[in-house]
Amino acid sequence: MSIARSRLLCQSVRNQGIGDFLIGDPAATGELFASEAGKEKKRVERERRKELRAEIEQEWAEMKHQHNAAVENWTSECSKLQETGLRKKDLPPKPKLGKKPKLPVVEDEDEDEEDEPNEKGDV
Repeated sequence: MSIARSRLLCQSVRNQGIGDFLIGDPAATGELFASEAGKEKKRVERERRKELRAEIEQEWAEMKHQHNAAVENWTSECSKLQETGLRKKDLPPKPKLGKKPKLPVVEDEDEDEEDEPNEKGDV
């Protein structure tokens, strides 16, 4: 927090002869800056997750495209094999589509602190 901004938020103002009052409270301004920093951190995290989601969707679209091509090849191969007289149960298995990729789970650092024993030695 800059000193100039702190002074601006906490300056004393003369209110038409009624008296002085403070604009802002130093403790409240600290909370204000903390909440702004928290909002900025959340915004950055949202943008990061949005980029990750876009990458995952692109990867998923590519996986589906490759699977569709593999299924077309499998279909043509199976039809050729059936024409030669191969039984249906002896045909190669259909290619499977893999699972859709998911966003990686990020564990909070605060949760790790709860697992540690406290100062009294309680486990």
